[in-house]
Amino acid sequence: MEDKRITEMFLQRKENAVDELLLKYGQLFKSIARNVLGNDEDAEECVNDSCMEIWNAIPPAVPERLMPFACKIVRRVSINRLRFNLRQKRNDDNTVFLSELSECIAVDDGIYEIIESKRLQCVLNQFLNEIDNESKALFVRRYFFFENISELSERFGMSENKISVKLHRIRKKLAVRLKEEGIYEK
Repeated sequence: MEDKRITEMFLQRKENAVDELLLKYGQLFKSIARNVLGNDEDAEECVNDSCMEIWNAIPPAVPERLMPFACKIVRRVSINRLRFNLRQKRNDDNTVFLSELSECIAVDDGIYEIIESKRLQCVLNQFLNEIDNESKALFVRRYFFFENISELSERFGMSENKISVKLHRIRKKLAVRLKEEGIYEK
């Protein structure tokens, strides 16, 4: 079903809108949540919670592009669950993506708010539009969809070392760009 039609179903408050959304994007949502949390049970809960948030968000929101709108909600819900798990000492090894980004963004308790900030979002979008398509795809899959290095290696047909090196170089370029914009001071 077309995204536009699914959005219309949400706007008309048709309960099967969630079913159609999950039919089309459910696997993507589960993948995002699982990559953030590393746990199928929590990932499933996050997808369900995200569907409720999407239901409550449309309306009043009328997203032009449903998939990115919904994925952003899934990411936020998953990151919030990760924060909860970390506070409860329930999840220690899924913060690698944050430590990698700490090379160019100060990682502290406010990282989640920084990630969502409009200024950073604008600079990141400009940066991603300036780099080659392969680098852009690697960056987005690693830091938006939270795919691990081995998944990226398989997807792009490169060694894990080459993926790691490419991601390191992208982060270095991003750090330079963020310094130029006054967002990162290291």
